[in-house]
Amino acid sequence: MLSAAGRVTLLAASSLTVMSSATIAPALPAMQRHFEGAEPTWVGLLLTLPGLAIALLAIPLGRVVDRVDRRWVLAGGATVYAIMGSAGLWLDDLTLLLVSRGVLGISVAAVMTSATALIADYFGGLERARFLGVQASFMSFGGVVFLLAGGALADWTWRGPYGVYLAAVPVALFAVLALPRPSPTSAHGLEAPAQVTAWRPIFGLGLAALLAMMLFYTIPVQVPFDLERRLGLGGSAAGVAIAIGTLSGGLASLTFGRLVHRFGPVALLGVTFLAMGAGLAGVGLVSSYAGVLVAIAIGGVGMGLMMPNLSQWTVRLASPAHRATAIGVVVMGVFLGQFASPLVSHPLVAALDGPAAFLCLGAVAGLLGVVVLLRGLAVDGAEPVDVRLGSS
Repeated sequence: MLSAAGRVTLLAASSLTVMSSATIAPALPAMQRHFEGAEPTWVGLLLTLPGLAIALLAIPLGRVVDRVDRRWVLAGGATVYAIMGSAGLWLDDLTLLLVSRGVLGISVAAVMTSATALIADYFGGLERARFLGVQASFMSFGGVVFLLAGGALADWTWRGPYGVYLAAVPVALFAVLALPRPSPTSAHGLEAPAQVTAWRPIFGLGLAALLAMMLFYTIPVQVPFDLERRLGLGGSAAGVAIAIGTLSGGLASLTFGRLVHRFGPVALLGVTFLAMGAGLAGVGLVSSYAGVLVAIAIGGVGMGLMMPNLSQWTVRLASPAHRATAIGVVVMGVFLGQFASPLVSHPLVAALDGPAAFLCLGAVAGLLGVVVLLRGLAVDGAEPVDVRLGSS
């Protein structure tokens, strides 16, 4: 039985992945002014570089996590995270800051894969599903807190948000002090662990993560511009809208354990895409700020169900010896989707107008949802990853 301190440590470690990039976003204009003469693209890379590093290195780091004590990977990753994340407190060179952000991404990949693999080791069955739902909810709510903290500190100095990354220090300490050595082959005796890793379905889940994130991330990437063009609203209104989506996702995550027990992972993946599709299409259809908030909240529900569902599904398809590597596949999909989202949405908005682009992306997400649901009906519950009976 994992102690309360151990549970909080895993949840806090998971929240670090959310704040890795977005925390410094409010300080980007001030950094552009500080590094006078620097190309705006290079300053913008301070925000996106960690995500690209995570996407490229999640699978290799997952292989490392599978071969050594996961607790030490988590502790080491959190330590590097604190050092590299807070580098802006003392570095005054843009090139060195970019290097630090790349190394930060490596540490995030280590933290994310090891934390989720440890959850799979410590918990089994419905308890695991519930804890993964709480993990996703904690990440959502933590993201709101860290974003608010970064914005408040950015008003003081551009260096301020970098101090938020020091929150990783207690995570590193408690990863050593509060987490016992896991027994990944038992999982409390609630399930028979997979003996052979089903890599083809796992990469399919990675593709699902990429598509879902590429579609959903259109909201934070494009909604601020759309609100300004259509409704004449500024950054604070866009921030509230994005926070609404994050909060609705966090609330949806809390229900994941019950929902996956009743309906199974295939149905929830279909609902994920349908909710995202309804949210994106809703943004394109409505003509009021209140309507945009409702649409984004609906889309956030899909996002809140996606992460715990894909995590639970993945660890069931992987043998204990390959859990972290398998998780790395999904993590890679998530962050590649984030990175690719503006590359897809910007040309689409340029070719169409904003509302039409949202409608188009919403239709794609809805179609994916229908395909997944029909696939679930075709197999008629025969998938070995079904967890509706709580046998996992």
